[in-house]
Amino acid sequence: MAAGRDQPARRNRKSFGPVKRGYELRGTYSVVVSNSAGTVTSSNALLTVIPLVINSSPQSQTVFAGSTVNFGVSCESLLPLNYQWRLAGTNLPGATGNPLILSNVLSSQAGTYSVLVSNSTGSAFSAKAVLTVIPLVLNTNLASQTAFAGGTVSFGVSCQSVLPLTYQWRLAGTNLPGATSNPLVLSNVDYGQAGSYSVMVSNSAIAVASSDALLTVMPLAAWATTITARRMCRQA
Repeated sequence: MAAGRDQPARRNRKSFGPVKRGYELRGTYSVVVSNSAGTVTSSNALLTVIPLVINSSPQSQTVFAGSTVNFGVSCESLLPLNYQWRLAGTNLPGATGNPLILSNVLSSQAGTYSVLVSNSTGSAFSAKAVLTVIPLVLNTNLASQTAFAGGTVSFGVSCQSVLPLTYQWRLAGTNLPGATSNPLVLSNVDYGQAGSYSVMVSNSAIAVASSDALLTVMPLAAWATTITARRMCRQA
């Protein structure tokens, strides 16, 4: 019997096979065994029908813009499963596969992801996973330098990015025409090139400015004059 209702079973074991009928079969079961001498009722047994189980949920990730991201879940179910991925609690159109693959991710795709897994008997939400998208990173900044007039100076930055990078060097906040390579190499420097240098590094996601670096240009004549003056003082 299920919850006090007679079941048309004549064998001493009841099997339902795959529980395709879903929740209508859940409940408390017992059996009445009888012969010509009398009847005996078994103890109760509880049948719980689980629609599905999510064994593992998507994991949070931090990636550079332009990367490929893969979110997935592992589920158990005897029935066919459906998936609906969500970003910040809103369904993502067309995102009904497992895993969810995001190609060439943008900063706008950062956020909290989850998935609703369902079958014909029920549904379950996965845990949430946070996607953090980093446009680019400047690992090292510019260093100030002092050079003699006529010397060669090199300024450079170290960056991390999946997307292609472009560079625009500046002197005193003004773009230097044609200075779009990394490093910036200045040959045969003169006094007019002294000043504060920086670079704007950009990709399709963002533009980031480096810190400033000061270039000081020293005149050789001044050094020679100083040395000569010291010698004259010593002779005197």
